[in-house]
Amino acid sequence: MEWLPDPLLGRIFADTGRKAGASITLVCHRWHRLFYSEPALWRSLELPAKSLAYANVAGRAQQWFAAKARLLRRVGGFVQHLKYKRTQSYFQDGYNKMLDVQQVAADCGGEWQLGSSVLAHLSTVQSLRLEWITVDAAAAAALQRLTSLTQLYIEGDDDLPGSLLAALPSLPQLLSLRLFGGTMPGLRAALCPLTQLTQLECAAAEPLPPLTILFPLAQLRQLQWEEQRQDGTLLFDVQLLLARLPQLDSWRIGSYWTQLEGALKIGGVVLESCTVRGYNRADGTVQELSLARIASVPSLQQLVAAALPAGTQPSQLRSLAITHSSMLLPAVLSCPFLGHLTSLALTDCRFPDVGVRAGVEALLQQAPQLQTLSLQGFKETPMSHALTNRTGLQQLCLRRNALTELPPGPYLHSELIWPSVPVDKQLWCAELRHA
Repeated sequence: MEWLPDPLLGRIFADTGRKAGASITLVCHRWHRLFYSEPALWRSLELPAKSLAYANVAGRAQQWFAAKARLLRRVGGFVQHLKYKRTQSYFQDGYNKMLDVQQVAADCGGEWQLGSSVLAHLSTVQSLRLEWITVDAAAAAALQRLTSLTQLYIEGDDDLPGSLLAALPSLPQLLSLRLFGGTMPGLRAALCPLTQLTQLECAAAEPLPPLTILFPLAQLRQLQWEEQRQDGTLLFDVQLLLARLPQLDSWRIGSYWTQLEGALKIGGVVLESCTVRGYNRADGTVQELSLARIASVPSLQQLVAAALPAGTQPSQLRSLAITHSSMLLPAVLSCPFLGHLTSLALTDCRFPDVGVRAGVEALLQQAPQLQTLSLQGFKETPMSHALTNRTGLQQLCLRRNALTELPPGPYLHSELIWPSVPVDKQLWCAELRHA
């Protein structure tokens, strides 16, 4: 293979994959050089690998960090997507165990640092995902220099440091940003300059700033905004949000108290979260509406109408999902949005005045066009006549409903595939044979 040009040989190495590196790099100096200079081999990288866990067990963790530092110095310029997790699972002595990477690095003398050992060498990285990793001031400074970065995901239970949020305005090229943490000091100032964002996800264990701080982000298409409160409610006006964010087509707004009770108020109804996916401004259709933990609703029709863009007709909503909610029978009657649904999902819902069977019956009688139905987590059987007599279902899911057997009926048509042995009689899911 000596006659093969370097680019072709490099492509062969890329197709072979990094796992073959231990053999390839020992063949000759040329192969060693090409293996570490082929960009396609190093576009995506994940730290740490499972090899750290086994190196730590063998007392060679320090050597592992030193080797990874050398690797990043060598190939960091090729890495476009990096995922760095704080924990790593591994199997030992018959058990699955978890390794804390930051603790191991500290035990090795602390020479391995996010800023100097990792971020400083990622000159062309486009996507960076940090899970449960502490971002100190040095790492935040290194983050500011990543001028090619368009996707940044930071997740963790700890508070996000002010130095991290202060670094974000230096990354105006960001298109996608995800921040999950305890508190987020300086979030308002951090977001305002990021006018190119098309996707934003923020979740905090404290009240977030008002949604009005997002109005300068006119390119935003997808939004997730979830907070935790000690008291009070978050008033959500979907019409105002859509008026100021003209590109928005999917959003999830959530607010809850520490007792896991909803603190989001829509149209006078308190719930935990409202999710809309696939809003088409051209024809007014909405692919999916999800409502979670409704405390009490006088009218399902009014709540759905308040949660959707103004002017949405019942025929324009395709899918509805309701979870962890309590509803009275009068509230769910005469809801025209049900009449055109092709998908309905009810999970862990209660009907305290009439019981589960009657409540589900009332909903299904109003939804004749369903193709997909999911009923999960009911303490009483949801198997009503409106279900067992139904035809045309393409997907049916019945989980955790205390069903020891399925009652007969037209809904059990021959085109649905059912599992041969349900798990503890709690899992009943089926779909069309051609699906």
